[in-house]
Amino acid sequence: MKFFSAILLALLFAPSAWLQELVDVKNIDGYQNPRNYSTKDGRLHNDPEFYSHPDFGKLTFQAPYEIEVIEDISKRTEYERYYIDKFHPAYFYIEKSSKKINLEVNGQFIAIDPSMHRVNDDVFSSGFQSYKTGIDAINQRTSMSFGEHFVNFNHTKLKLVHLDLIEEIIEPDWSDFEMNNFEAYVFNIFPNIDMQIQFFEGRVKSNFIIKQNMNVKELIFIDELFVSDGLDFLLSSQNPFGLNYLEIYNTESSQTEIVVEPARSFDASGSNESWLSEFQLDDNKLLVIADSAHLNDPNNVYPITIDPTFIAVGPITNGGGVMGSLLSPSSCANNINLVFPGGSEPWDTQVTWTLFSDFCAQFLIDFGVFIDCWNSEAEIWVTSGCGGNSPVGSPGTIWACTLPACNTFGFWVPTIPFASSGTQSLVQCYPTQCVNQNMQFTINLDRTFCNSAYGNDGCNWATSYCQSLDDWSVTVQGRSVETLSNTVTGNGTQNIFDADCAGTQTLDPTPLYGVPGYTYAWSTGATTPTIVVPGTVSTFTADVTDACGTTVTATFDIGCPLATEMNDFEAELKNGIVELEWSTISETDLTNFEIEKSNNGIDWRSFGIIDATGGENISSEYQASDQSPQVGLNYYRLKLNNEDGTSTLSDVKVIQIEHLFSFKPNPANDLVQVQRSTEKNSTYAIEVTDFFGKIVFEKLFEESNETIDLSDIESGTYIMSVTRNGVKIESQRLIIAH
Repeated sequence: MKFFSAILLALLFAPSAWLQELVDVKNIDGYQNPRNYSTKDGRLHNDPEFYSHPDFGKLTFQAPYEIEVIEDISKRTEYERYYIDKFHPAYFYIEKSSKKINLEVNGQFIAIDPSMHRVNDDVFSSGFQSYKTGIDAINQRTSMSFGEHFVNFNHTKLKLVHLDLIEEIIEPDWSDFEMNNFEAYVFNIFPNIDMQIQFFEGRVKSNFIIKQNMNVKELIFIDELFVSDGLDFLLSSQNPFGLNYLEIYNTESSQTEIVVEPARSFDASGSNESWLSEFQLDDNKLLVIADSAHLNDPNNVYPITIDPTFIAVGPITNGGGVMGSLLSPSSCANNINLVFPGGSEPWDTQVTWTLFSDFCAQFLIDFGVFIDCWNSEAEIWVTSGCGGNSPVGSPGTIWACTLPACNTFGFWVPTIPFASSGTQSLVQCYPTQCVNQNMQFTINLDRTFCNSAYGNDGCNWATSYCQSLDDWSVTVQGRSVETLSNTVTGNGTQNIFDADCAGTQTLDPTPLYGVPGYTYAWSTGATTPTIVVPGTVSTFTADVTDACGTTVTATFDIGCPLATEMNDFEAELKNGIVELEWSTISETDLTNFEIEKSNNGIDWRSFGIIDATGGENISSEYQASDQSPQVGLNYYRLKLNNEDGTSTLSDVKVIQIEHLFSFKPNPANDLVQVQRSTEKNSTYAIEVTDFFGKIVFEKLFEESNETIDLSDIESGTYIMSVTRNGVKIESQRLIIAH
């Protein structure tokens, strides 16, 4: 039982827990396909050199929660990732972690991803990590692999020793197997026993859950271990508490690679006292023995859980943890610093952490008993260097694990999503400024039970057993300057319809998220934040520049009530061509439709006129196409020209065009492979020009893949362009280095 003094301290200093439910991104109902983004979207925000990156198109579960994003892989570091909002590209997200989240391999940063990926219905393997984990329900085993080595385990049989000492061997049954992205569950792997397997970075946690008293003398779980050549294992008690661990070591270097923690066992009574189930080693078989003293104890409440855990500890794992904890009101703290780019407004924060609760060292040393520390006893709050705090009111109010499942030891891996209590305050107290600024975030951790003793259970992670923070991360959302709520380019457009074409209209570009103060340059020559104009058919623009010199443009199109009633106007990309379709319900005194195009939403040009064919109360349908859209954003609108010389404008449609061609390698030596992403059959021309515009190479081709020989061109920097129907549709810089 916990000491009265500890309970009294908890009552005297206990803050209130924030009851908003935290998100557990790893608590997934059923297997979900790994998070990703389309290569089409990825090419809009990544340079061509990253199209072949192993992670191009992939996201981890650490990416901003419930937001569709694209990662800019060029901005990766060991501890950082950068994302762009798919639907609002003016929004960006910077993820910074206390531990490495990317590892450098052959000059590329590869994302660490401990989530499980489906190989087939019964076989799953983790994403990239130093110690790769896997599970094979067909061959009934889990695995860890690293370099040329592997360890297979959880290939378990059950020996029943009955009360009359008759022994019975039961083979495992994995037929009722379920898997999500971080956890496997085998129902009735043995009669009245389930097995739960959880996967973390460098750790596999197995639980045998005994659902009812089987009235036996012993249950012996026999795990048949298979290790690759160069590995061996032994039982060792070389640890601060003299407990039996299984060590798997490299026979050449004697370096310990993996340990199996003692099998902690506990019941469902709500008591925080657990016990160890004995380890024995018989050749390559690890025996976990649950004896009658606990199985048949009338004070224990079933189910009883037995928990051996495999942990990677070798030199290439992702370091140690972050910190331990202290008994409240004292606390431990750890900082993360990140650089926020100038010219953008800090907007919100997401925070994620991995906390591990185990046992109180004082009780084990003084009394030889395991008294568990529970996740529900951890208290966390986050502050920032500018004075923000989450949750609001912390440390008087804290983030806590409040669910019934929190009353146990093990992992707690929650996420505080954007727009949670105090998350905006963590960054919005930082000023919006033109230069980059350093932001500091601090996570604070205390606990409501277990005194520090004998140098254990303090802020040092290595000697913290009760509760320790293994890692944590912050993701900061920033927003770039925009007008008229345009979150794509910042260049907003507003269509205004004056009821009688005789009044006035007040135009306000409403800039957001830039650095004040703003300056205004209207197409009328005005420089005021707003202007009043006649409500007649016309177009006005305002160039809005913030204090950093970033300029965006607001466009106002004023129209009168339509004599022509439009039904719809749609734009769709098909095989590299933009197809435009629209229809009318009724046309009155309409002369024609003028199709206008822009590549920035500001400067418009006409590229086609189609005569009106309808009439009053007569519907008509129209089609047009843009044969040569440019890479990037393409804006389209219709200008409806009337017989009296007036005109009105339709809504604007936007089409994004990815790179249609890739040139590899770049830099190139002699040969360059040109690959076309579209399958449309048409002829393209390739031109290579120097910086003076002189054509040094040109060729026509129709195939999807073409290799061109540039060995006759001198080393240097060139522009490689692709034209179709005489129109340049794409250009990229090419470096030739013979």
